[in-house]
Amino acid sequence: MSSMDKDISSVFTDEITKYIEKRLAEMNDRLSGLAVVIDSEDVRRLQKMGNYTSVFVEDALRYAESNPQVAPGYLDIAKFKRDVKLAKDLKRLILNLKVLEDALKDTANVVGAQAYAQARAFYDAAKNAEKNRVSGMETIVKDLKKRFEQQGKARQK
Repeated sequence: MSSMDKDISSVFTDEITKYIEKRLAEMNDRLSGLAVVIDSEDVRRLQKMGNYTSVFVEDALRYAESNPQVAPGYLDIAKFKRDVKLAKDLKRLILNLKVLEDALKDTANVVGAQAYAQARAFYDAAKNAEKNRVSGMETIVKDLKKRFEQQGKARQK
């Protein structure tokens, strides 16, 4: 059985969802007042510390610690060390969150596709029932059909 065929909704219960939401709220509370929010213009102006730059930063810190007499007076080496550690820690957390985010997105896509397939199956059955003059099906088919009428109009534009 592939991942796409799993019955995720029977395993991913309300209890699990509530547990995750509670833990996310706790993390948000912990970060409240610590996390910085900046606009896209500020992000654009910042000098980024990517993989290559992080090697430079770590080397500079190591040299600053072993040669404090060379460091400019305004350079707080202890703060420099804390900033480097926090940057590494945050990158690691972001990577872990990204893995979780990707897994949740994939799961949502699979479950959404499963739900849509089931909705289409019901819609097709309702259309067949309408053809066989089953009472009440005309209203249901008319209502569900609206979704596909809008889809056709969007393509024509």
